[in-house]
Amino acid sequence: MLDLMRKHAGSWMIKVILFVIVIVFIFWGVGSVKSRRANRVAEVNGEVITVSEYRDVYENLKDQYRRVYGSNLTEELLKMLNLKQQALWRLIDRKIMLQQAGKMGLQVTDAELAASIQSIKAFQTDGVFDPGRYQRVLARVRMTPEAFEVEQRQNLLIARLQNILLAGVTVSDGELRSYYDWLEAEVDIQYVLFSPEDQEVPEPSAADLKQYFEAHKEKYKTPPKVKVRYIRIDPRELKDKVDVSQEEIQIYYEDHLNSFKQEKTVEARHILIKVAPDADPATVAAKKAKAEEIYRKAVKGEDFAELAKRYSEDPSAKNGGYLGVLRKDSVVEPFAAKLFSMQAGQISEPVRTRFGWHVIKVEKVNPARTLSLDEVKEKIKDKLLLDKARSMAYDRLEAVYEMTFDGGNLEKIGGQENLPVAETDYFSTRGPKGKIEEPAKFAQAAFALEPGEVSDILELGGVFYLLEVVDKVPPRIPEQAAVAERLKKDFIAARQDDKARREAGAFLEAARAEKDFGAFCARREVAVNQSGFFKRSGTIPGLGYEPEIIKAAFELSPSRPLAEKPLKGRKGYYVICLKERRSPTDEQFAKDRKQVRERLLAQKKNRVFDQWLRAVKKNSEIVVEDAYSGR
Repeated sequence: MLDLMRKHAGSWMIKVILFVIVIVFIFWGVGSVKSRRANRVAEVNGEVITVSEYRDVYENLKDQYRRVYGSNLTEELLKMLNLKQQALWRLIDRKIMLQQAGKMGLQVTDAELAASIQSIKAFQTDGVFDPGRYQRVLARVRMTPEAFEVEQRQNLLIARLQNILLAGVTVSDGELRSYYDWLEAEVDIQYVLFSPEDQEVPEPSAADLKQYFEAHKEKYKTPPKVKVRYIRIDPRELKDKVDVSQEEIQIYYEDHLNSFKQEKTVEARHILIKVAPDADPATVAAKKAKAEEIYRKAVKGEDFAELAKRYSEDPSAKNGGYLGVLRKDSVVEPFAAKLFSMQAGQISEPVRTRFGWHVIKVEKVNPARTLSLDEVKEKIKDKLLLDKARSMAYDRLEAVYEMTFDGGNLEKIGGQENLPVAETDYFSTRGPKGKIEEPAKFAQAAFALEPGEVSDILELGGVFYLLEVVDKVPPRIPEQAAVAERLKKDFIAARQDDKARREAGAFLEAARAEKDFGAFCARREVAVNQSGFFKRSGTIPGLGYEPEIIKAAFELSPSRPLAEKPLKGRKGYYVICLKERRSPTDEQFAKDRKQVRERLLAQKKNRVFDQWLRAVKKNSEIVVEDAYSGR
């Protein structure tokens, strides 16, 4: 089964030769102890974690964070995220879990592995496992079927280990209700805001400013800066200097035929009558009857789009229920199964999904097909032209790079090679201004060089660069006069903040002696606000997300209605007082019980498994190489 998936990973002769090499390695050893240690990151109970394994996990983590942060993912942020230690301990944890699975005698058969891989939607065409798609998807992520199958088998082993260890974890009714009451509790508070912006403070003296500057010098330290000259070559500008033959286009088409296959799509409309997934049978039946009535109107010839506008409870109603052109994997089941079994013009009887009852009309069916060479030849030609232009651009910069070995600088070599050389102004780690693709990465490469040093060839946003650092300016503390305006503004803001804090503190102490917070505020002629009810996991109406205030609000009680201290928020200091607290009702609990039980059980299982893993790690022999220890 797995061999069929791989579709000839290699000949038996090759495998025999590799086996012989492995035997030689085992019995004779290769290289020194020092060279073997250079290839390891850590050792867990005698099993090695290699540099290659570490790099794969590190790069995967980096890609995940890059999707979140984009161009803001700098080296400084990577250090803050502690990515290297994250990658290391993920590998160590995984190694320990696999070792424990082995000790327990857990196994995953080839049939189980094959079934799990075949069930992955990314490897399926029309719901059926597609070996060709399997190969292509893995190739896109630079992974071989053999490596993926090893990783998937390990994932299944770890899942089996977790299932065995956590089989006995349950949630009692008491735990569930206590958790629900904590989670869904709501409070309503009264609050008074002391805004720093409203505080009047005297103008600072020269002595005040000097003293403040001396105490906060680091705050005004200028960032490091670098100045770079560079050669930039955009391959798109070289496309007119290369050519592609019809034979090359034909060969590419035949080699990549699978990429020109178009799956079946359907253009459709629908009418949705909403039904909650947990609705009672009577409600489900009533909603179905309504959908059936609409269906009968449609099949009798009433305009489907007008019916959708009149009856549908889906956002698509305003467009006559039009859903556009749909792939099978883009819609939920059993909607998808019904939709893709229909012909153009057909109208379905009501179909129920988790959203409710759907009446579907197919407007057009686009059958699966393979695009012809004539349809795609221009697209192929454009790609091949760009590929050749990219090779030309890279080769030109590679020639320049090699010339720098003889001591030449970019400015001189660029002139010789008729390549424009540009020069930036001084810039920080955010990157230079101007026409620079991915400026943060450009800056990252620049700051890694010393003055006069030339970078490797960089590809940023599809454009090739060669950088040479002209000058570097280290961070420095400026003269006070250079930051005079900012210094004065900061000093005044600090005094205003301090005054607001002190006034809030004095107001709070006076309020403690009063029984009625609202009446006390009225006597003081102070504006008091009421938030309305909010939850721990929500935001405060009128204030937004203020985690410190939310936390303090849920610590208040009728016997202790005032917070211990003024609370710092985005707009200033808040004095808060409990107005009312309420718990969720039995009806709410009954409605949410199943969903909350699943969430709490998952949290409890995670906690139990983490405790188990920590205990096993504590009794394991873990040796981390100094270069990866983070020390």
